[in-house]
Amino acid sequence: MLYFTGFILNNMLINIRRFLLFTLTISFYFSCSKSDSSPSVTPPAEVDTLNSWIKGNRIASELEDVWFMDNKNGIAASSTSLMSSSDSGNNWTVIAGTNSFGMINIQFLDGLLGFCQSTTQLGRTYDGGKTWKLKPLASGYGYTFQFITPALGFYNDFSKGIYKTVDSGNTWKLVLDGSGKGPNFIFDFLDSLTGFTMINANCSKTIDGAVTWQPLATSITSGNFGNYFRMQFIDTLTGYCGTPDGLFKTSDGGKTWNNKLVRATTFMIPDFMDASHGYCIAANTLYRTDDGGNNWTISCKMGQDDFSGMHFLDMNTGWASTFGGYVLRLHP
Repeated sequence: MLYFTGFILNNMLINIRRFLLFTLTISFYFSCSKSDSSPSVTPPAEVDTLNSWIKGNRIASELEDVWFMDNKNGIAASSTSLMSSSDSGNNWTVIAGTNSFGMINIQFLDGLLGFCQSTTQLGRTYDGGKTWKLKPLASGYGYTFQFITPALGFYNDFSKGIYKTVDSGNTWKLVLDGSGKGPNFIFDFLDSLTGFTMINANCSKTIDGAVTWQPLATSITSGNFGNYFRMQFIDTLTGYCGTPDGLFKTSDGGKTWNNKLVRATTFMIPDFMDASHGYCIAANTLYRTDDGGNNWTISCKMGQDDFSGMHFLDMNTGWASTFGGYVLRLHP
């Protein structure tokens, strides 16, 4: 009888361990996704606060990012393909050959040369997005990326660190080993040599193209950086970084930081035109500032949706995508 009871208890413990391991694995997987921060239970219906924005028709089940090369021509990344518009975002068509892309970020260096990035692949176009070619990334959890020139670029792997290419993404080299430091390696480069990174609220800087990194500040904020946040530096002194506690700003090159947009969120992206004028996405709200982040106004707020990306040509001309599959256009 005692043997039988011990056998049952032992099996119960094994099953509990398996369940906990499964739960932790699933939690880590979803923390590595560029996804909206909406709660699982749908709240009461709220209306969109569009202000000067125009909300178009739904063009996909989910959108990850949007980029416009000029006032007419743009690219949107859906959860399954790339889409293009030639009329300022009023109409969209799926780009041939991209039906299995699943890209999450887009960047163009000019009207013709552009890149897109998924967790495992990098896409390149030389004709404004009409055709794309894919190259594999060096790891399996690509999260964000940035190209400085057509040849020089970086991307961060959510769990491994920061990778660098000098040949347009044909090959990659790990230039910041994140073993035991992450997850998530938020970064931004001003040029081929100068860059910054935020790892679990600790800021570092490189001045030699990521060969070496110098620590600047620690414990900037108390939040966990396991979700989707972006960093942007305007110059060597002024920079912004989205965090779980809000948008932090530095005016001394990363040595000290202050929270300029206090808001708890799992998704935050800054986009500044200069040291004074910029926008910031925080989940379902798109904020605007005209004084370097000291004061913010709500430019647009979604009722039952979250923003996934944005791109501006200037402070009065821009587009934003949502996880619900919409592209919005700023119409002054």
